[in-house]
Amino acid sequence: YAVENFNSKTALFTEQGVGLTEFVIDSISSFRKGKAIIYQDLKQGLVDREGEIKTETRYREIKIHEDGTAWARSFDEWKILDSENHEVNKIYGDDLNAIAKGLYSITVADKKGVIDETLKYLINPAYDDLRDFHFGKMIARLRNKFGLIRTNGSNVLPLQFDSLFWDGQFIRAKENLTQKGWNLYDTFGIKKTVRAYEYLGSYNGKFFPVVNNGYDGAINRYGEEYIHCVYDSILEFRSDQLSVKFQGQYGIISSDEDWLVAPQPYPIKLVSEEKYLEIQPSMVFLKSMTGEIVYFTDNNFTIEFDHLLEFLPDGTEKIVSLNGQTLSRTSIESIPSTENTFKSTEGLRGIKRDGLYGFVDDRGRLRIANRYEAIGQFKEGLAAVKILGKWGFVDMQDNIAINPDYENAEEFEQGLAIVRRNGKTGVINKAGKIMLPLRYDSVKRLTAQKFLIINGNKHGLADAAGHVLLETRFDKIENLQNGYVIIEQENNFGLLSIDGLSTIPLSYDKLLYDCEKNQYLALKKAEWLKLTL
Repeated sequence: YAVENFNSKTALFTEQGVGLTEFVIDSISSFRKGKAIIYQDLKQGLVDREGEIKTETRYREIKIHEDGTAWARSFDEWKILDSENHEVNKIYGDDLNAIAKGLYSITVADKKGVIDETLKYLINPAYDDLRDFHFGKMIARLRNKFGLIRTNGSNVLPLQFDSLFWDGQFIRAKENLTQKGWNLYDTFGIKKTVRAYEYLGSYNGKFFPVVNNGYDGAINRYGEEYIHCVYDSILEFRSDQLSVKFQGQYGIISSDEDWLVAPQPYPIKLVSEEKYLEIQPSMVFLKSMTGEIVYFTDNNFTIEFDHLLEFLPDGTEKIVSLNGQTLSRTSIESIPSTENTFKSTEGLRGIKRDGLYGFVDDRGRLRIANRYEAIGQFKEGLAAVKILGKWGFVDMQDNIAINPDYENAEEFEQGLAIVRRNGKTGVINKAGKIMLPLRYDSVKRLTAQKFLIINGNKHGLADAAGHVLLETRFDKIENLQNGYVIIEQENNFGLLSIDGLSTIPLSYDKLLYDCEKNQYLALKKAEWLKLTL
């Protein structure tokens, strides 16, 4: 029998009550083939039915096979390396991640803790989860309870909450599973709210939305309920005004809960401190807070910073001030029989008419005749066009800049475009000169001056001048933008310079870059070994 004492330590006893071990075991598995796995301080060992320790608790994991043999593996090893493969430090653990400058989260035997840049433990690995690190504090979870702890392990809020949210400024926590239970806390762990709420939303820069007894209200950053929970819903806010739904109707209140616009049947949208929109089924009215109609329309429009932009049926764009005055009109000449229009770039907009494509300017005037089978957008003065099934490029005067000779063509960026011909991909410049030969299955732009080249499932790297920096022989390449790339080949990771010089050998199970410290976290997994008992 495994017997647990009041200090949560376990010992092994016979049926007659004879103690076979001391109370030093954290937990124990069931016996298999006469042996059981014991757990102590996140480490595993073996004990037999007589209580004899067959293997000390020093392994990360032990398995007992059907034939009675036992296999074990030690803890995985993490090394901190510089770009020249010099070992800065090392520690044992399952996982390691940089969470802030000089701080790492570490996982050991599925428990999480925190270490500093010297790999000294600040928080021992005792939690099921640690997350949302801000300003030296983070959410901790142990089993199904949450709390907020500091990096020295002390509690801001004890681990007694069913839900907890922390954004670095405010703490919202629910202490029980009843309908009401949400409270606001400050960064010192002091409760700010007088009562618990059914719902407590995130801070929107003005208030926290709350719900009590099914009604909406708001509390300020100090936990005071300054908008009482009496509204069907709070729809939006602007400055010290809020649009609300109250008893099925719509109105506007001040932050002191005075009615600025009394409840009425139509939805309301705030426009400014003096104006709002009343949205009726067939008409929208711009009104003052005193209810005077300033402007009305049945056209589509958008609300800009200090005016309305109205779109008339004939294509005219009309700018209307918030006082109802028409400030300007822009007449757009419509294109007869236009089947489709596209986004305007660099002053020209693609259109489709009679099944073919061309370009018009922002006033709707035809600039490039609709004679192309397909088009792209203008970028850096050129646009991709399709003629007789092939892609090329034209300039803004409809001159052929690059002959249509490609199966596919992407937009130009910093003078380079990715193109495809005869099933192979490469890169050209704006003069049509091939910078990277068309011999790759795929080319992807990593930056303006670096390209990922792919043949089959193998990756390489090329620059904007067409130089192949790394041949296509890697399973994965991660460009770190610091003159180095992390490479993966057959589940092994290493580090190369952009010039292809190996700096960290391709021998690690995982390799991460910590840009804050300009160093690398390298994982070497432990292998399974048969135990001699």
